[in-house]
Amino acid sequence: TNSVQPVIPYRSLRAWFGQVMETEHRNPDDAPNISVCGEETTISGASSLIALHPDEATESVVDAAIRHRKPFVVVPCCVFARLFPERRQHGGRPVTTRADFCNYLQAKAPDDIQRTLLPFEGANVALWATFCSDQ
Repeated sequence: TNSVQPVIPYRSLRAWFGQVMETEHRNPDDAPNISVCGEETTISGASSLIALHPDEATESVVDAAIRHRKPFVVVPCCVFARLFPERRQHGGRPVTTRADFCNYLQAKAPDDIQRTLLPFEGANVALWATFCSDQ
């Protein structure tokens, strides 16, 4: 018997950074995954990074996109101010609201990161960058 699993083609990857998260999809065939691996391995082959409602991973996605100059879009949702008390706005005020969080993230690369209001209620601000000026 051949124990080699066939390659599953896909156009998107779901990657866990730091640890494997609990999920209902425990069977590896349920969804394509990359196991915990280095950022270089995961991001080097990506054409863009997309994170919708990424919770605690929001800032990490933005930071990785900036570091690697990869086009990205994030739709920030929860701020998690208690988990990230080191986040500060200009002037030293803590980041406590979604608006604060969007401003904080955009300030990481103000010449590159754009903001678009999406046509629905709730967490509807998309932050994105193409980094086209790099080319």
